[in-house]
Amino acid sequence: MFIRRPLGLAVAALLSFPAAASDFNATVFFGDSLTDSGFFGSKWTTNPGNVWAENLAGQLGTSAVTAKPGTTGTDYAQGGARVTTPAGQESMVQQLDRYLGDHGGKADSRTLYTVWGGNNDIFYAVTTFGTDANSITNYVLSTTTEQTAMIKKLLNAGAKYVLVPNLPDIGATPLGASVGPTNAALLTSLSDNYNKVLFGRIAAAGLNVIPLDTFNLLREVRAHGASFGLTNTTDRACGAVSSSSCFPANYVTPNADKTYAFADDVHPTTAAHVILADYAYSMLMAPQQIGMLAETPVRTRSTLTNLLLDQGMESPTRPSRVWATLTGGQVKYGDDQALGGADGLPYGFTAGYDTRTRLGGMGVAFNFNTYKPDFAQNGGSYTQNEVSASFYGGVILGQLGLSFAGTVGYIGYNTSRDVKLGPVTRTVDGETEGSNISAGMQAFYQLQSGKLTHGPVAGLTAQRVQVRAFNESNANGASTALSFGSQVRQSVLGHLAYQMTYDAGGFIPYGRLGVEHDFIDSSDRDIQVGLPSVYTGSYALPAAKIDQTAASVQLGSRFLLNPALGAWVEFDGNFGRKDISDYTLSAGLRYAF
Repeated sequence: MFIRRPLGLAVAALLSFPAAASDFNATVFFGDSLTDSGFFGSKWTTNPGNVWAENLAGQLGTSAVTAKPGTTGTDYAQGGARVTTPAGQESMVQQLDRYLGDHGGKADSRTLYTVWGGNNDIFYAVTTFGTDANSITNYVLSTTTEQTAMIKKLLNAGAKYVLVPNLPDIGATPLGASVGPTNAALLTSLSDNYNKVLFGRIAAAGLNVIPLDTFNLLREVRAHGASFGLTNTTDRACGAVSSSSCFPANYVTPNADKTYAFADDVHPTTAAHVILADYAYSMLMAPQQIGMLAETPVRTRSTLTNLLLDQGMESPTRPSRVWATLTGGQVKYGDDQALGGADGLPYGFTAGYDTRTRLGGMGVAFNFNTYKPDFAQNGGSYTQNEVSASFYGGVILGQLGLSFAGTVGYIGYNTSRDVKLGPVTRTVDGETEGSNISAGMQAFYQLQSGKLTHGPVAGLTAQRVQVRAFNESNANGASTALSFGSQVRQSVLGHLAYQMTYDAGGFIPYGRLGVEHDFIDSSDRDIQVGLPSVYTGSYALPAAKIDQTAASVQLGSRFLLNPALGAWVEFDGNFGRKDISDYTLSAGLRYAF
């Protein structure tokens, strides 16, 4: 039970404030009452509601069943737990030791772990040392060393993904309001200093953790409670009853679990736990979402390169030509948590000029294309605008032909990432730029059977997409504004196909059927993400994995409108990649002279 006394005498309690991705095989939690899913029977919230750990696990398709000794649960958190010293329950260090003991001393690299503590250490310090500010500060800050060592031990055991929420602002809770402004300011200072020292030590040790800023999130919820669907962010939904004993009969109003932020002096309600779980989930999804900025240019550039290689095949056949084409289509990546997701309709305009020389056809082209896809799961959207210049050409040696294309492009991005926080959706904006450099070659062999020309074609295109680092705006809240490191996505795309063309006079249909394969795994890179409101470090999650092999289809027709003027229409599509649609429609005109 939580006991409230004048701060100068004592404060004792168990805290509970919530949080919630990627493709994790399990979720394991270490902590105190903020994360306890029922170790002692009930939970430290407006029972029977879930705590944030249960909500997050549900979003990830995992579980947060209480891990009592001898069971297979994954939530080891216990109300009242301190970081190192047991106090009627396992300390967080003991929770970790029990977990490692149950798993052969190893942590799973595909599991998401959470280490959230320090609240009860603050309560112990102010209870034990009274008004001795130096002793309180020294004790609380020494706890950050112990928590850092615990995180390091978990990572050394094999863990790769560790979620570390910072402490909420204890001075901004009903407890803080009850002890007066001076003591509330002390609680705020202790929370803030704990967070700064903890994450300073995490950064100094080079530990890769996923931070959550519950300190600022709580402040944002208090300041804008109505926008979160909360009518009360200062009082207790359970009245004078501790949250561990709080059930519907104890609610101060029938729906207090949905309209209050706090269950008791410090613990969140069911509604607040939902907000925290959504917040944690958004932090896990963000890397894969922003990772799409370097992925989608690979597809849009592939469309342009294929166009240029085909134009290069024709360039040696006429003295000089000008041509232009409009393209449009769909590029859609799956709407699930294994992908950051992107679903949009790219379109563009390309114009070129080529001429026949003694060395073969040579030409230049300029392209503009734009793409505004939506992120998966209603996660917002981004705009990708690219301007590029190309050099292309080709040569025909009897029945053998070769074509080439090189392109340099500038890309401008605007991102609008939507973060769901309970009933409210917060939009976080960002802006950056990038580049795409590519080079492709294609070889074909022509066989003639009357009016039918056919033969194999093979090609290889290399790309290097770079996206510059950028910071999101914190105008709508510091807790959700992230920084993203620079990205590089490399691709080496090979294709092998068989093509046919039939010359029916003024109408020349053609087609191509083949397979393409990217020799570089799209997930063989990490997306670096920082949370500037917490610390200057960053965490990394892998980019989305895209199937490397697909079937490719091209169907079209050329039209000879007069001896100099021609037109064409064409469909290009790639099929067979899981959860991905990729096709283009184009129409163009060419004039030879």
